[in-house]
Amino acid sequence: MVKFSTFERAIAQPDDELLLVQGGIPKRLPVSALGVRMAMGQTPPHDGSRLWLQTDAANLPVEPWFLHGSGQWLSQAAYTVDTYRGQVTGSTTRQVASPFLGYRVWIESFSAKCMPFADFAAGNVTDFQLRLVNSQRQQSVVWYLRLEDALKYEPYQHSEPVGLVVDAADALAIWFRVQRTGRTALRYVSMSAILRKVYDHASA
Repeated sequence: MVKFSTFERAIAQPDDELLLVQGGIPKRLPVSALGVRMAMGQTPPHDGSRLWLQTDAANLPVEPWFLHGSGQWLSQAAYTVDTYRGQVTGSTTRQVASPFLGYRVWIESFSAKCMPFADFAAGNVTDFQLRLVNSQRQQSVVWYLRLEDALKYEPYQHSEPVGLVVDAADALAIWFRVQRTGRTALRYVSMSAILRKVYDHASA
């Protein structure tokens, strides 16, 4: 008995055929009929394909990409950067290296979670900031989530889509900052961002 897991992996081509069974009757179906077109090559396709398997000079697979609605070719692999603090009683920053140095970065989403261990007084606010550091070592806030009017032990969990392309020189490092106004105290603070690589002819 041959297990499917022992078969060599393959990249589907439009003229390949699949074996289907409908009503107990075996039938053939071309991959192109599935409506998913994947192009292969060293550079992005211009034939309407929305999936592209990048290959090297020897025609070996390098990396899969997909065409986003924004017109950008994004890496299918997403990378999550995150930070965690067990307790926060003051403004604080955590630094994380960019996973895609030399590439433009697509920021897909930003999330924050925490548990207040005291009621927020009037005017007390905590911002969870996603900052980027550029090649001049300057920081800029690219997204933030705000917590206000929080109650003790009432969990806060929020996530927002970002959908932002950042140039390679503007994303050398990623900083997660908890910025307080007034007196706020938090436990179990975590922040995360989902990033993808943006294909760029110049850096490929």
